[in-house]
This record gives sequence, C-alpha cells and structure tokens, in this order.
Amino acid sequence: MQTLTLIGRGVSIFLIRLRDQGARTTRLWLHEKVKRFTQGVSPAVSSEVRPRLFVGGQQFRHGLATMRQRGIAATLSLRQEADDVARGVALSPHLWLPTPDDGAPTIDQLRDGVAFVRAALGAGQGVYIHCGQGVGRAPTMAAAYLMSEGQSLRSAMDT
Repeated sequence: MQTLTLIGRGVSIFLIRLRDQGARTTRLWLHEKVKRFTQGVSPAVSSEVRPRLFVGGQQFRHGLATMRQRGIAATLSLRQEADDVARGVALSPHLWLPTPDDGAPTIDQLRDGVAFVRAALGAGQGVYIHCGQGVGRAPTMAAAYLMSEGQSLRSAMDT
C-alpha cells in the first residue's frame, strides 16, 4: 500500500510540474531525478558550475564512489531535514548548514559556506554543495561563493 501511495504522489508531482513548468523543464527535472537515483549523485554535466564546484540534489551512499571519481572530496549540505553524517553520505571535510526547505541561508551561513568552499577549492578538493533537490538552497550558496570571487549577481545566477 505504501508503494502505491509513493507512486501516486510521484505521478501527481510530475503532472503538476508538467502543467506549471512545461514539457522541456519537466523532462530535464525527470532526467536529473532518474540519474541521481540510479547513479547516486546529480549528473556531472548538469551540476559542475565551475571546475571542481558542483551543485545538486541530495547524494546517495551508492553515489559516493562516483563523486570521488569526479574529484569531489568535500560536501556542503544545506538540508535541515537530513544530516549527511548520520546517514553515512558525507565526505570529509563536510559542513552542515541546516536551512529550512524553501528557505534561504542566513548571512552567517553564507559566510561560513563561502569560507568552506574557498578553503576546499584552495586545497585542490572538489566541492559538492547540495540541498534536497539542488534547485534552491544549494544554487544560492554557489552564487554567494561566485559573487565572493567577483562575479556579478546576474553572472553567478546564470552559471
């Protein structure tokens, strides 16, 4: 019964996205979801916003090897609803900045996140910034980092 409920919920979400966002955006969303579920991490082609800086949705345990193969050694999680260390999906170093879903990181969280990303990239490590789906909190943090490196807001958001 629980499986049928999950399938029904998934179909409902798909149809709402199709109605509200159109076929192309819904297809891209579905592609990313399937790839992330099967590979354990967002596809590199859609998530590498700058060399060694990746943004995406929650990774899974079976995606950790793929992340390491891509040169990702550090993780920054913005999910308030899940602790990567407790779930066994954090790489080291790891920074957890719990931020509510559909919320924005605080100024202090942005400062801490930017410092973490800068330190990891400076040490030659790839960084994976993630939230639940990789479309709100994580891109906001990545944009803050890019702006700290001199990019304009528009350029950072378009990256």
